[in-house]
Amino acid sequence: MLANYIKIAWKVLLRNRFFTFVSLFGISLTIGILLVLATLFEQLTGHHYPEKPSGHSLLVSKINLNDGRGSNYVGNLSYFYVHNYIKKMQSPKRVGMIASGTSLTAFIGDKKLDLRRAITCEDFWDVMDFSFVEGRPYSAEEVAQNAKVAVITRATRDAYFGTDVPATGKYLETYNNRFQVIGVVENISQSQRYYYGDLFLPYSEPLASDQGFIGSFLAVVEGESRSDLSKIREEYQALVGRLDTEIKKDPIFDTYNHMSSHAVSKLEDVSYLFSDNSKSPAVGIVVGLLGGAMFLFMLLPAVNLVNLNSSRIMERASEIGVRKAFGANVGQLTTQFIIENILITLIGGAIGLGVALGVLEIIESTDVIRYAQLGLRFNVFVFAILICLFFGILSGALPAWRMSKLHIVNALKGIRS
Repeated sequence: MLANYIKIAWKVLLRNRFFTFVSLFGISLTIGILLVLATLFEQLTGHHYPEKPSGHSLLVSKINLNDGRGSNYVGNLSYFYVHNYIKKMQSPKRVGMIASGTSLTAFIGDKKLDLRRAITCEDFWDVMDFSFVEGRPYSAEEVAQNAKVAVITRATRDAYFGTDVPATGKYLETYNNRFQVIGVVENISQSQRYYYGDLFLPYSEPLASDQGFIGSFLAVVEGESRSDLSKIREEYQALVGRLDTEIKKDPIFDTYNHMSSHAVSKLEDVSYLFSDNSKSPAVGIVVGLLGGAMFLFMLLPAVNLVNLNSSRIMERASEIGVRKAFGANVGQLTTQFIIENILITLIGGAIGLGVALGVLEIIESTDVIRYAQLGLRFNVFVFAILICLFFGILSGALPAWRMSKLHIVNALKGIRS
């Protein structure tokens, strides 16, 4: 029976090619755009290189200080705060820190090369999963000795020393410094905003006398397993609660005498854009907003498809009458029309998938997001299939049920009500 329904659906699609083109265009365009947006969002919130795929880590990226009267100061973490508090927690396996975002200019003859600088501790290389093309990361001894060493990306090496020319042991010069390259790693996508950099340097000037909490670092806190993440969250909140009590008594914090901070996932960190930084991350709000936006985005083409399907099915009133005269019931007719609609939406989904892959390839090739690797992941592909099924059922069920209820005589006469 199913094979017959599919054969009939295919014949119907070929018979009315204009309707088929309009339907496929609307479906493929909508699904293609949704897949591109879903992929970009997943790049921001999912686990990608240089992160470990296990997902056993959390971020501490912000501290919120306020005076209790509505005045807030939100910033990244200081070296002092990470080194003296977060790194001394018991539940993490290890803690890495990174400050990224500042720029350095290197010179190649009479040309300038602008590099994004990232400053890290030695533990950062163990917390992350960088792929070394050559060389190694810097050690704790080199950090302690203020060694002028650097790890650079493949693109930086190729631009400064020449394509595929070994760089380990050579020197890279900036305005006021000369760094010995000890390692080269694969390029990091600009979408990995926490870890993106061209030149990685050891933190060589910790200011032991600086007792402030606000600085330019973020901490990556790694657990042994995913089950450790809840322990890390609990211990960190206990730490923040203790510090909150202490700063209220400390004259250094006479302006801002209350603090809050959270150990969060990347998705939770993004959700701070939609919440008060002093509160827990608003993941529910983010998911709700995204889900609502996607539903509204899908609703318009779905409504258009309902209207198109109604017109198409009404043109087949006599066919419905013949089917009913030979014993077809409401369920069989409804199933037939829904299968027809699911078939066209799956075809449109396949085209939309191709459109999405093409757009993502263009984004990669044009360097809109530097070093992006935007291939569709399995979960995004499943998301596309579910969208196709949603379209097929939503836009086909109501018109199909309505027309399957036609009286046999009226249907044979072409009367549509």
